[in-house]
Amino acid sequence: MQREKPGSSLTFKGNNADEFSAILSRCKAPGRVEALRDAGFSAEYDFVAAGALGVGRAAYQGGLTFHQKAEDSKFLIYVPLSGAATISSSNRHHISEPGKGTIIDMTSLSDIVINGDREHLSLIIDQSGVVRLLSAMLEQPVSGSIDLALEFDLCLEAGLAFSRLTKILATGLNDDASLLQSPAALSSLSTGLIHLLLENVPHRFSGALARQPTLPSPRHIRRAIDFMQANLSQSISISDIAQASQVGIRSLQEGFKRFKGMSPMAYLANLRLEAVHRDLIMANSATTVAAIAQKWGFTHQGRFSGDYRKSYGCLPSQTLRSGHSSDPDGR
Repeated sequence: MQREKPGSSLTFKGNNADEFSAILSRCKAPGRVEALRDAGFSAEYDFVAAGALGVGRAAYQGGLTFHQKAEDSKFLIYVPLSGAATISSSNRHHISEPGKGTIIDMTSLSDIVINGDREHLSLIIDQSGVVRLLSAMLEQPVSGSIDLALEFDLCLEAGLAFSRLTKILATGLNDDASLLQSPAALSSLSTGLIHLLLENVPHRFSGALARQPTLPSPRHIRRAIDFMQANLSQSISISDIAQASQVGIRSLQEGFKRFKGMSPMAYLANLRLEAVHRDLIMANSATTVAAIAQKWGFTHQGRFSGDYRKSYGCLPSQTLRSGHSSDPDGR
């Protein structure tokens, strides 16, 4: 039996694999559920999508396999409560069990096998939201994949806090829906969860976070960034940026290399990619990738697509299509 809840919520209770498959296919990635043996399975499942984050709560008996892979970049995070699950991703196999959180890039997910009783909470988080927060923490745009570690310890202090926050989210979104009536609290909890991950789970930018200077960026760097953001859609040169920041080109380049780890023009290109990404997500069905790219100064489509994929893990056309789809799903 499947039943719609108010808003972006749904629930399932039963043993029909086709109905459960339909539930899991409500997002951007088609999903299929198969029973492992003739005895079948039973499942109780609740899911709520709240913006760029979704929370699932599941209890299973019997044996079943999930086949699902997302085209766009999302993290699937498991907080196991009981039982085990075998996860196949990027030709690797991993056991999800109590005491260990699991982080999966859904673009590389193959299947998940549950054989026996299993309960867990799950989070679906758009990687673009994680990238935006990481960029703010580093005070510079982030390019390429984040490469969060596959596993983190839920018994350590940060892991315990992550488990507690996930349970609060599940209760506040599923049971009494109180968090749906308090968007500020929901935003704070969601941001807190991502902060916990970025500050405590190893990833490609962990070293950069640890090396963050205690002093803010110099004034001329901030002036340069303000000028870039005010003129993102305009044709501007390094000379224009230096003039706006009131320093010479050499000083500007050295300042960006020291405080941002890249050249001013590379920083500008990343800001423009972020603008393209936002527009692709919000675009209507009549909008084209080429039109959005050209709006933000990208005229070479092949190079633009490559740079975009490097930064966001998918092609711009995939982001455009996903923006027309429904909210993210979780298991």
